[in-house]
Amino acid sequence: MFAICRLVACCLILLAASGPAAAETTPQPYPGDRLAYISGSKLYVGYPDAPHLVPGPGNAFQPIFSYDGRWLAFLRQQWQGYDVSSQLWLAQADGSAAHAVSSMGGVAVDGFQWSPSADVLAVQPLNKKGDWLPIRLVPVQGPAHDVPDQLQGSFLWSPDGQTLAVAATSRSGYTRLDLVRGNAVTSYALPGVGRYNPFRLAGWWPNDHSILYWLDPGGCYSCIADGTKLDDYDLQTGTVRHVGVTLPYHRDWAAISGDRLLVVTGRDRSAFYGKHLQLCLAAGSCRPLPGKGSHRISVDPAWSPDGGLMAFVVAPARKTSGFRSPAKYWSWMDAHVLWTAQPDGSGAKPASGVPKGAHGPEWTGDGRGILFVKDGELWLDPHLGAANAHPIARLVSPHPLPGREMPAYQSSYYGHMNWHDLFAWY
Repeated sequence: MFAICRLVACCLILLAASGPAAAETTPQPYPGDRLAYISGSKLYVGYPDAPHLVPGPGNAFQPIFSYDGRWLAFLRQQWQGYDVSSQLWLAQADGSAAHAVSSMGGVAVDGFQWSPSADVLAVQPLNKKGDWLPIRLVPVQGPAHDVPDQLQGSFLWSPDGQTLAVAATSRSGYTRLDLVRGNAVTSYALPGVGRYNPFRLAGWWPNDHSILYWLDPGGCYSCIADGTKLDDYDLQTGTVRHVGVTLPYHRDWAAISGDRLLVVTGRDRSAFYGKHLQLCLAAGSCRPLPGKGSHRISVDPAWSPDGGLMAFVVAPARKTSGFRSPAKYWSWMDAHVLWTAQPDGSGAKPASGVPKGAHGPEWTGDGRGILFVKDGELWLDPHLGAANAHPIARLVSPHPLPGREMPAYQSSYYGHMNWHDLFAWY
């Protein structure tokens, strides 16, 4: 039976210079590579030195470094039956001075994000009943405060860190796009969005002039798990472009670099078939990457930091809703192959020196190497093509089947596993 989800919409908060960006500390990037990862529900920090445990209660989850690499935010989760309560924690980049964030404004959080240009966290706090409270902006240094107009809901920073998109719904059930500049609020109606028909944020183009969003008819997240329209709304002209039908796995199935978008398109919540990467230009058309066909899928897009290369994963298609045999499931997982291509999609080919079974690629900061997960273990190839890939951290036990003890994952029955909530690299 479908779970009826709370209604959401989106608003944009344009933060003036006197707003959260003013809390930015002097940028002093942390020297060297830094790795944080979850292993056995515990948080470890350290690379290339020996990793050390960051102590604390509950299951650690979703480590994310600040934009300058000096801070690490993460969640600590407590399970009660099938319900989970998440607390926001903050530490220095080496894991020291870890502590619960006391200024988040609630007893738990429903999500957090670092600003891409300041040491400021946007936090969606929850009260004891699990209801949303006004979103809080929490700087590492300085007082926290609510966003204008007491907005609440899911949210997304713009690439320059000056704008925050917030999913919200009015008391009457209407959804809208609010542009908040200082204390002035201007509302816009998006096509296809109305009363009890919200939308969900998918991403921003770097020019901050347009935003990607998913339509969520009826506000039922389970209903759109089989695919929904991904649209591109131009904030200057008010026009909408239809990108395609996709699954709303926005962290790892949509990636933007410059004027290019990589997104996994396809219907049906099963990840085993009918999923193909599409390359779209900000002001142009969309087209599938080379090699699209019914016999295989392409997923897990990742751009190199300068946008000069793309990485993605190709796997054989299986016409099934899920493997009831763990052996068959992991045989399929082990057949995944990491590919790379030029930014226009040309030159697509398997990555040299990377073993089969790679998932969830992420480029290193210098753009020369790549991280990926194989059989529950995090691997690093510091110089892609030099055949020196090697494991660096065990995330979960070998050949695991995801379940409630690993809340990062969609049920293995549908084949999708999001590994990015279990590690962070700076």
